[in-house]
Amino acid sequence: MKKTILLVIIASFLIIPQIFLSLLPNVKANETIPPEYSDEINLNNLYEYNVTEFTGPSEWYNYDTQSSEKWETNVGGQIKINFTGFYSRHPNDWGDDFPDTNMPYMDIFIYKSGGDLNFTRVNCSNSEASSSMILGYWPFNSGFLIPKNISFVQEILNDTTLDYVVEESYNFLYMNIEDKSELIYDKFSGLLVYANTFTGDYGIELSLTNYSLNFNRLYQYNVSEFADKPAWWYVFSDKGYFETNKGGLININFTRYYDRPSADLWGDAFPDSNMAYMDLEIYNKSVTGLALNFTQVNISNKEAAVALILGFNNFQSGFLQPSINNLTNFKKLALEEATGYTTGTVELEETDLTIKVSFDEEGNGLNIQLLYEKMTGLLLWADSKGSNYNLEITIDGYDPWGTTPSNRPSGELLLSKYIPYIAIASISLISISGLLIISKYKSNFKKFNKFAIIGIIFTATFGSLIYFGATYSPPIVNQKLEQVQNITLIIDYGNGTINTYDNFELSNYETTAFDALDKWVSIQYTDYGAQGYFIESINGVEGNWLYYINDKYISIAANKYFLESGDIIKFELQ
Repeated sequence: MKKTILLVIIASFLIIPQIFLSLLPNVKANETIPPEYSDEINLNNLYEYNVTEFTGPSEWYNYDTQSSEKWETNVGGQIKINFTGFYSRHPNDWGDDFPDTNMPYMDIFIYKSGGDLNFTRVNCSNSEASSSMILGYWPFNSGFLIPKNISFVQEILNDTTLDYVVEESYNFLYMNIEDKSELIYDKFSGLLVYANTFTGDYGIELSLTNYSLNFNRLYQYNVSEFADKPAWWYVFSDKGYFETNKGGLININFTRYYDRPSADLWGDAFPDSNMAYMDLEIYNKSVTGLALNFTQVNISNKEAAVALILGFNNFQSGFLQPSINNLTNFKKLALEEATGYTTGTVELEETDLTIKVSFDEEGNGLNIQLLYEKMTGLLLWADSKGSNYNLEITIDGYDPWGTTPSNRPSGELLLSKYIPYIAIASISLISISGLLIISKYKSNFKKFNKFAIIGIIFTATFGSLIYFGATYSPPIVNQKLEQVQNITLIIDYGNGTINTYDNFELSNYETTAFDALDKWVSIQYTDYGAQGYFIESINGVEGNWLYYINDKYISIAANKYFLESGDIIKFELQ
């Protein structure tokens, strides 16, 4: 009997480890970070995500056991990720379009609100996590970490048959795949910072906790325009003159957050605490290269904004927008400052990653355009014009016209517009040249040259006028109509809930986009006079509400946009 027990114990020691090892992925490990991925990823760090929306439970397919397990979280829950290394693709993984080698693996811990651990998965692949949580869309399983080569990632997505939208800012890559999975990645680390996925009965919204702008990075702004040389730096005290030029450079090194300086007696619309400070260097471009022209050490964002005119009235947002974590408040502050020391109009435009604030002073005065990154508040592009001042800067490595839709027509469109006129002019020149050549050999033609040339010019001019009259159409002006019909209203609450109101009409000149919304739902809004209504909540849901007409983003207030019959209006919570 004792011998039998001893044999069982020995067998257990031999067999159990083999069973355990068989459950581990049969893959080759790489515990260092391979060159395809950013070395900003810390394998010893626990990355935490806050859950702000969840619909479930859902199924998690385990590649090791080839079985499914239920998991769930809820609003207020957390998902914690610890990257364990980089391995080859799991043998039970049916594959996707990402490389089969050096794939991120991780431990995942899913908590419900209150800290209750609901689900644990040890050393699973990024592909498995992506498939189970729908952080991407097969075969584009991008998951929690993407390679640092952003162009390569976009090529993978482009080679699929998926419908998608992509946008880049300085720090982020945004992807909306099949209009079901919205993902935002940090371009420098490749780490997922935000996800919003809703499909069928499953949905999750999560965001990386404690994410903030990297103050250890030097931010460089390329100067494309500068006028009024030199300009006076006088804010809290006289610090002399500065200048730059086209091809020049402005370096910003954020130092830390401080309270408002004591010298700033009049303040502005932003909080007095946690104000960004920075070291600033301004360079001129010369034939020998860049030459340092002006420096400031540990100055406030407010001082830089006032000196460089990166703001208006009390909206002195500068290089780092102080209230970007509350986008609704940021927009309200901008609208409120349309009047103050100067009076003008404020226009707000948004993409998924950026927000643009434009101020146009009455009487052809100050004109300021400021483009900020939503998630960090970092200034991406600015164009500031005054009576004797002009500064246009763009953060290095970012193209505001390449990632933000432009209303400006392309060169091809402009050329096609003038092709008929070019053809008429060419025919006229050829005719005149032919006439002169014939006259050279036929002297009796010379006496008719003047009349013939006048006739050709008259014919060309008359033909151009006829063509212009036949093809010209005045620009369409958005006019208020007494009645509009066949209107469709869509309200997307951003959590999978979408309400649609079809085929209705508006009358009695109450035919704006706001009127269409007001017909069906309760609205909380603030009236900013000439700026229009700012919508704060729809049916009690507060947040950053944007709207689109026939799939085109509209930047003017909803009560300023007049509808036409057949319009489709979509209000969307960002």
